[in-house]
Amino acid sequence: MDTSTLINIAVAIGVVIYVIYQRMSWKPLENVEIWGGPLTLVAIGVIQMRHLDASISATDIVFLGVGLLVSLLGGAVMGAMTQLQRRGDKIFQRIGALGLAVWVGLLLVRGILGVIGHFAGATLTSGGGTILLSLGANLMALTLVLSARVGGTKAISGGMQQR
Repeated sequence: MDTSTLINIAVAIGVVIYVIYQRMSWKPLENVEIWGGPLTLVAIGVIQMRHLDASISATDIVFLGVGLLVSLLGGAVMGAMTQLQRRGDKIFQRIGALGLAVWVGLLLVRGILGVIGHFAGATLTSGGGTILLSLGANLMALTLVLSARVGGTKAISGGMQQR
């Protein structure tokens, strides 16, 4: 691995740690924050992957697809497990201990996929771009489930609707 790949992986790991810390803390559920972060991570991941010199093989596509599927499923589970609290007219959220356990499990699965993919000849599976893309996909699925749980994006912007 060259130095730029190691730097990309270190940055990706730093972003993962920051996002986990943020999601473990009670935070207001706001549209800009919950959609902006995942979309930004997906965009950065795709841009980083686009700049790779290697050609994309069928093995890369299979491992990338499996990794994204695992990330999306994990995000949906985490969205269902996220703790919600109404404080006045705002909704606050955090993933809690169970959500953290799911995230750690996802990181382990992602790491295992990266190692297996590397030995199978998939060059995309261990790069920082793939990690950021997977994290962004995970957070997008989490956000979609949260949005459905609270009644859509209007409920997120203005607090939970009275039911």
